Amino acid sequence: MEAHRPGVVLDAGAVIALLRGEPAAPRVEQLLRDDHSRMSTVNAAETVDVLVRRYGWAAADVVAGVEQLLSTVVDAVPASLDVATQAGDLRARHFRRDQRISLADCFVLATAGPGDSVATGDELLATVARDEGFAVVPL
Repeated sequence: MEAHRPGVVLDAGAVIALLRGEPAAPRVEQLLRDDHSRMSTVNAAETVDVLVRRYGWAAADVVAGVEQLLSTVVDAVPASLDVATQAGDLRARHFRRDQRISLADCFVLATAGPGDSVATGDELLATVARDEGFAVVPL
């Protein structure tokens, strides 16, 4: 088994910003150059969903872009049983009426390990990441 290599875990918003050329895109590009990057396959699905459903992109184009990113510069982390149960536990502990963290965001945190940071523009995810002891790279 390969030892954990600290780096940065991307949420779907980071990849969406990159693919859409949003203001955070240069920061995401820098992270991809400078850090070992990874992303949960659940968040890859979220990326496809948002770009197709919300922004009207062609599914084939989005899938191709996400697949290229996850096969070249970002490690895809499968939603194993261990990661899934960690995500469920995180959501159960942090979800409240005034803090409605998504299950997909909990997969970001469950994918992170010791020494990792979380790249996100989502304030709620950033708050929970900090509560869980992760550094946050704001986008």
